[in-house]
Amino acid sequence: MALGRARRLLAVGGAALGAVAAQPLGAAAAAVAVDSAGATEVEAGDWSDVYWEHELQRRPAHEWYNVSWPQVRHLFDAEASLLHVGCGTSSWPAAMAAEGREAVHLDGSAALVAELRRRQPELRFEVADAKALPFDDNSFDAVAEKGLLDALLLTSLADATQAALEMYRVLRPGGSLVSLTAYGGPGEEGPVLGAAPWATQVYADVLPTESGHGPVGAYVCTKSDGGGARDSLA
Repeated sequence: MALGRARRLLAVGGAALGAVAAQPLGAAAAAVAVDSAGATEVEAGDWSDVYWEHELQRRPAHEWYNVSWPQVRHLFDAEASLLHVGCGTSSWPAAMAAEGREAVHLDGSAALVAELRRRQPELRFEVADAKALPFDDNSFDAVAEKGLLDALLLTSLADATQAALEMYRVLRPGGSLVSLTAYGGPGEEGPVLGAAPWATQVYADVLPTESGHGPVGAYVCTKSDGGGARDSLA
C-alpha cells in the first residue's frame, strides 16, 4: 500500500480513532486522545495500553486479518525457534504451543502482556518495541508478523523500515521472516522489506481469510548467509 494512501486512513475526528483501533500492535510511538468535542490529537507516548484495556473489555480475543495459524504453519519449519512480533490477542500463541513449537510472543502494550501472561502462564509473552527488539543478533530461526508493518506504515515509513531491519537482525543466517499484509501486492512493501539484504523475497497472495476479510498476502524473506544478492520485490 502506498504510504500516501495509508496516511489518508488517519482522518481527523472519530475516524482517526477508528483507524488507530484497527492497528494490531502497540509499537507505534503515538497516543490518540479524543476530547469531549470529538477532536482527535496525536500525542507522543504509548497509546497501546489505553487501547488494549478498552479492547480486552470489548472482546477478549481477536484475530487480525482473520488468518488462523493452520493457514500459515506450512511457511515455518516445525523445529524452528520462532519470534512472533505484535501478537495482540491472536490465537496463534496457543495454536503454536499445541503443536509443541518454541515461540516468544511480543507486544508493545504492558497492560496486554500482563493479561496474556495471566491467561496463559505456560506461554512466553514479552513487552517490546518492534523498532528495538530486546534480543541479540541471530537469535531466532523464524520471525512472524501479521499486520504490524501495515500499522506502522500508517504513520511512518521510517518506523516500519526500522522494525523490518530489527526482524532481520534477530534472525539467524538462513532464517525467514513471514510478513502478512492486507494491502497491495508484490513490490508495494519493497522499500520496507527491501532495506535488508535478504537472500530471497517471495510474495504469495494465497491466503483467503476465514471471515470475509480480503485476501492477505505473505512475504517470505530469507536471511542470507553472507550478504548475497537478493531478489527484488519491485
